[in-house]
Amino acid sequence: MGLRTRREHGRKGLSALPRTALLCVLSALGLVVLLPLPAAAHTALLESSPADGATLRQPPAEAWLRLSDPIDPNLVTVTLTGADGRQLPLPAPTARDTTLTQPLPHLDNDRYALAYRIVSADGHPVTGAISFTVDAPLPSTTPTPAPAPAGTPQPAADDGSAALWWAGGAAVAVVLVAVAAAAVRYLGRQR
Repeated sequence: MGLRTRREHGRKGLSALPRTALLCVLSALGLVVLLPLPAAAHTALLESSPADGATLRQPPAEAWLRLSDPIDPNLVTVTLTGADGRQLPLPAPTARDTTLTQPLPHLDNDRYALAYRIVSADGHPVTGAISFTVDAPLPSTTPTPAPAPAGTPQPAADDGSAALWWAGGAAVAVVLVAVAAAAVRYLGRQR
């Protein structure tokens, strides 16, 4: 009988162990879910000028990016690439609080990508890019007439008045022919 008691006691001990382990695991998971965790969000781009995907009617003189956290001006890199993959030289950007400003060179009509790399306040590197297209109207190629040298008579500008004179003269001629025809008819009846 003593053997049986040990086995029963052993079984009870083994069955209580899984319940205790399960209770500990569930308690630990509950604590992880209920305890406040540090924010996992990193610095994010809030807005930019030019806006991502914008088509501009004139080239911008500068671009700016507004981020969600302050920017360390010593840990900023900005590049500008044209549609052909060529990087354009840029002066140093300026960072003030949450805004990064990048002066731009003169930009021709093309598609551009402005890429940035900063280190966020929590020490994580943050990279991103905006793209924009410059589609400025091309200057007119219609030649302008050169002014005539002084003293040279200029032909009179045709403002349509000659055509008006011809139309008026034709109308008068039609009226005179109609009056003459009516007079001939009238005189022919008189005889």
